[in-house]
Amino acid sequence: MLRKAYALLVLLVAFALPVKAQETVTPISDTYPVMRPDRETRLRWYNEYLQAQRAPIDPRIAQRLEAMPPEATTLSLLSHISYIPSQRDQVSCGNCWTWAGTGLLEVALDVQKSIFDRLSLQYMASCYTSSYVCCGGNLTSFASWYVTKGKTIPWSNTNAAWADGSKSCSNSTSVACSSISTTPSYQITSLTPQTIQTTGVAKETAIANIKNVLNQNKAVYFGFWLPNNTDWNTFFSFWNTGAQDTSEISMDYAQGHSWIENQGGGHAVVIVGYVDNGGTDRYWRVLNSWGARSNRPDGLFNLDMNMDYGYYYYDGSQGYYGTLFQTMAVGWGTVETTGTVLTAIFQNGNNAAVNSRMYISNPSSQTGTITARVYTLPTPVAAASAPSTLLGTFTLPQTIPPGGTLNLRLYEDILANITANPNPAVQWLGYPGPYTFNGGNVVVVLTITAENCVGWSNVFNATLSYGVAKMDATALPTGATSSAFNVTTASTSSTVLTALFQNGNHAAVGSRMYIWNPSNQAGTITAAVYTLPTTAAAPSTLLGTVLLARTMPPVGGLNLRLYEDILLGIQGLADPYITNGGNVKVVLTITASGCIGWSNVFNAALSYGVEPMIVN
Repeated sequence: MLRKAYALLVLLVAFALPVKAQETVTPISDTYPVMRPDRETRLRWYNEYLQAQRAPIDPRIAQRLEAMPPEATTLSLLSHISYIPSQRDQVSCGNCWTWAGTGLLEVALDVQKSIFDRLSLQYMASCYTSSYVCCGGNLTSFASWYVTKGKTIPWSNTNAAWADGSKSCSNSTSVACSSISTTPSYQITSLTPQTIQTTGVAKETAIANIKNVLNQNKAVYFGFWLPNNTDWNTFFSFWNTGAQDTSEISMDYAQGHSWIENQGGGHAVVIVGYVDNGGTDRYWRVLNSWGARSNRPDGLFNLDMNMDYGYYYYDGSQGYYGTLFQTMAVGWGTVETTGTVLTAIFQNGNNAAVNSRMYISNPSSQTGTITARVYTLPTPVAAASAPSTLLGTFTLPQTIPPGGTLNLRLYEDILANITANPNPAVQWLGYPGPYTFNGGNVVVVLTITAENCVGWSNVFNATLSYGVAKMDATALPTGATSSAFNVTTASTSSTVLTALFQNGNHAAVGSRMYIWNPSNQAGTITAAVYTLPTTAAAPSTLLGTVLLARTMPPVGGLNLRLYEDILLGIQGLADPYITNGGNVKVVLTITASGCIGWSNVFNAALSYGVEPMIVN
């Protein structure tokens, strides 16, 4: 029955296509690895694409996208993928399908579990037994294997780093499956390939469907097939010579061409976003797995959004669609991992003239790699809904040794190395040196692949120290306490943070609370303000409570002013408040779990330092 159903589907496609034209074919040897399965395998993969579950379209997202103005709109999911461009390279192995599928998993892991990690390609290369991964595959094969294994593992596990780049379909793996450590790991409970409808519909409908999936924070698996060497030569030339950010391509040039065995082939990549100005400048942002070149330092290319989504090639007298768009529904189970997440808040300490440092200590027996993510920290005068936006991600070349320490410079080691801005809506304003957006405030989140690390942040210059603050540590993921921690569901509990202020309660003295929310929950904030008596025997009494107008964004930060945002909202409170020397205690209740924070008191002449807020 399956073979009959497949034949019917192929015939339906063939009848809808025009008569093929003749074309000239120029022989060329492969410049990059391309999947070249036999005809039976290729048509089986095609049939699995046609019969896959349809990707759901979110009606709320569809409505929002339809209402967007015609000026440029952008989206990028690239910041959810941890990669080093030069190492994201198949070399000669035809396993593009596992690189693309793994990219979808990495985005889902960060979006759904707030775990930013580079996942292993070698795990599947060494342990996949249906065939050798360098011989090619599709998203159905990728999903089926991972469901059978029930987990994916980090690239940093023992023997899990990519090692089969020199291999081809005629070889076998260089790393024994049994030698790869599967601890830590991320449990997968379900993995369902879903086909995005792009054929049999209008071009703008196809575009809207792909955008809808991307706006669900799901990456898109893009498989494309070119029927002969001449057509592949065109794509190789585009990859070799086109500018990463300004050149575009579609497969329309191969429309209606004939498949030639041992010349035609397929490739799979990851669509991570788009730019659309409503005119001719419309393209999908695509992450490849052919390494980095001088013209493509981030391993990216642009796919023309105005392409023909019904592009097809002929095999004999039958036609087959050649551009295939899919995504995956991922179910995560227990997450077993080790590591530390450290968060530092910096105010105006982000250039070489101001010496900003993070001092990290590693008490474990593990060597730790370090990935830094830098976020904006909106100024207090920003709109209440202003989100903390990701500026960029960088994997540091330094590692932290077991039982050792590391002194990291904010500007030289991190900020100066972030060259790609994943969110064009955030302007760099002359960055690097210095970054001045939001008064130069930034949040730095370090993910370290060693457990129980601790750290301190420090901002100083030749004449003034802004204090040394212990960086609040959040286990990876939030709330874990052991070296192998279990997370099955997101917590819905609140966070209570307490700050003690001495004489920092009016506009002339700039008192701040910098709050960071690592969870995927938005949070309302209620502030309770208490007296802070100067004598030990005097009780602390409640002065008042206020529900703040500003909310805590998911995976974001807020910069709160003690005087303007909190004290002025408490009716009947003296202005300025000078009882007990002006001391106050502020208790923030935030309806989001795992939040952390720092308090700071300063004026034009002196800083009292940045102090970690107590986690109750």
